[in-house]
Amino acid sequence: MRLLYNELSSSCEFLPPNLPKDKPLRIIKIGDFPPMPDGGIHVKNTKEIGKIWIANLTVQNGITNIRYGVVINH
Repeated sequence: MRLLYNELSSSCEFLPPNLPKDKPLRIIKIGDFPPMPDGGIHVKNTKEIGKIWIANLTVQNGITNIRYGVVINH
């Protein structure tokens, strides 16, 4: 799915301010989570992903950052 920034802003809880306003953005939606803009690589199904581990989690000024690793099943 692709949406323009102004279309996405009405349904997305957080939009990074540096996203292009005039180009369609690729959107990812998983289950009941709100849609989010995405520029990463996707698998067709989450069962294709191997182990996932949390490398680091920080909360600062009300912002949570999660760094994680993924082992892709081959």
